[in-house]
Amino acid sequence: MSKVTSSIIPLLIGSLTYSDAANTVQVRQATLDALSLVPEKYAYSVIHGARRDVLRALVKARDDRKRLVRADAVKAYNKWLNFGDI
Repeated sequence: MSKVTSSIIPLLIGSLTYSDAANTVQVRQATLDALSLVPEKYAYSVIHGARRDVLRALVKARDDRKRLVRADAVKAYNKWLNFGDI
């Protein structure tokens, strides 16, 4: 298991679902931006194990109360969904 799937991705998923005053719209957007970059920067063989967990978290993020977060979640979801299906 690589560093990405064992440490970075769970932290990003956790920051999406964390409910606290510190979890602002900007934090959630930055998290979604980082998650959407992962499929572009890493090979499928490195992160395929985390794909299901990321997609589940992104489904929940698509129901966020802020429209900007929902839009970023849809973009990230589409990148992860199409990742490896080439």
